[in-house]
Amino acid sequence: MALELWYVGFPVPEQMPGMVYSPEWGMAANNPDQDKFHFQYMYYPPDSPYPPEARTTTAIGYKSDDLEADMKDVDEIGYGPVKASSGTMVVVRKNGLILHYWQFGRR
Repeated sequence: MALELWYVGFPVPEQMPGMVYSPEWGMAANNPDQDKFHFQYMYYPPDSPYPPEARTTTAIGYKSDDLEADMKDVDEIGYGPVKASSGTMVVVRKNGLILHYWQFGRR
């Protein structure tokens, strides 16, 4: 069970250039690996399945090597897990923070 800090995510009011929309996740975002500071800008359309608070709050993204184990050590599961071709993501709350846990390479 190891988490690696990946990005700090900021909700934005409209889709920005370079963002890609993911129907599986109901949001559009840039690739934080291509941002100098590893910022991820996240746009949630009105019909996004994300909980309202998760659409308006800064989040911290982590890469997980064991998503199932990491999900056991949170206060609340807010959304997901959602599987897509690039990996699996879950939105959680831990110690008052909204976190995005991602696992790649397993489906």
